[in-house]
Amino acid sequence: MRKSKVFTTVISTFALVASMVGVASASPARLPRDCGDSFANSYLGSELDGNGRFSVRINYVDVARFIGSKSGTMTFMSLAGGARYSGFNASPAGGSPVVANVDYQQAGAWQVNVFDSRGVDTCARRFVVRYKVRGE
Repeated sequence: MRKSKVFTTVISTFALVASMVGVASASPARLPRDCGDSFANSYLGSELDGNGRFSVRINYVDVARFIGSKSGTMTFMSLAGGARYSGFNASPAGGSPVVANVDYQQAGAWQVNVFDSRGVDTCARRFVVRYKVRGE
């Protein structure tokens, strides 16, 4: 009797893990096409203000190969804190949008998603965002 209970537990655990594998592969964290060198690997934001907030300028170049000749939009997301900053213009030639009023806890790994003029998610890129500390 004991062997069958252990065997049933093993089979149940295997079924649970196998079903989770499918969920993991369909995860929304999966990136669409990589934006490559259109974005840097890291960005340094401003010095923290008295409320623990900073701004960061995200320079990018040449996203025309992903969105075509019409401007699109970009959404930035802090992977560490889950904050989303959306509605930024994505110019085909590049630009330097400023994400303002970012809480210091949002620093770390970020992701940008670039959407074409029809709203199609064309590419994404992960990078690191840091902030300055007074006196450093």
